[in-house]
Amino acid sequence: MVLPALGGTTGMRGGGAVACRALEAADLGHTIWASTLKSCKKGGCVVSGSPRPSGAVSIKALPISLIRTDARTQQRFAIDAMTVARYAALIKDGFAFPPIRVWCDNGEYWLSDGLHRLEAARSAGMAEIGCEIRDGSLSEARWDSYAGNAADGRVRTPEETRRVIEAALEHANSARLSNVEIARHLHVTEATIRRWRSKGDGGGDDMTRLVRRGMTTYSMTTTNLGKRQKRGRPKSRRRLRRELATMKEHTSNNLHRLLVIFEHWAFGQASHRDCLEAMRRVMND
Repeated sequence: MVLPALGGTTGMRGGGAVACRALEAADLGHTIWASTLKSCKKGGCVVSGSPRPSGAVSIKALPISLIRTDARTQQRFAIDAMTVARYAALIKDGFAFPPIRVWCDNGEYWLSDGLHRLEAARSAGMAEIGCEIRDGSLSEARWDSYAGNAADGRVRTPEETRRVIEAALEHANSARLSNVEIARHLHVTEATIRRWRSKGDGGGDDMTRLVRRGMTTYSMTTTNLGKRQKRGRPKSRRRLRRELATMKEHTSNNLHRLLVIFEHWAFGQASHRDCLEAMRRVMND
């Protein structure tokens, strides 16, 4: 049994009414089914859910054995056996699910969205599964996976959401994105990302993000935004004299003369004009 590839007007057009009734009867309670139901009633099947990344894309069936789910591309703590069983039952009844999403990186196919659909197809005895295939890297597959299941499929748990946020903030993409852009990708609030970033280093000591203002895009270093600058305590006159004396003991003759001039100015023993002129003479000697 082979699951047909879905895309454009294929997959559900002929049996749209039957599929819609099957969805309504199943009462799965997931947004992905409501989205698919709406598409079916229009006479076609349009995959909805997570925002689509840019890049070359094709939709076709792939052997299930080729699809990899390791290398931190899956954000689930565990596969829900009940969900897999329900999906598998629908597949056996002839229901064609929206395609899962994989990223092709040098011949490796990394799953970024559709873990339960994949396992259901495997459980139902499928040899292949419909896939939305994107050309990209493993890193892009991981970043794409963070956007999944916020409001469709088997919605992620609070623990899984925390895991997604942690992983996203460690990803290289987050260093150049604003809190708003990261929050939009993960389907969480900007305040949530701001709180998480404030708890850690937020992506490194030298943070640079892309900032957009109208039609202008530019880089901005944000390392010290919102941080109070630490102010050192003023040194006492006694400590300053002691440190200057130490400096004069471990320097060359000309630098010694400059430190003496500076000492005279710092303690009011000469005017700044006289000290400046004396420094010029030292430098010209």
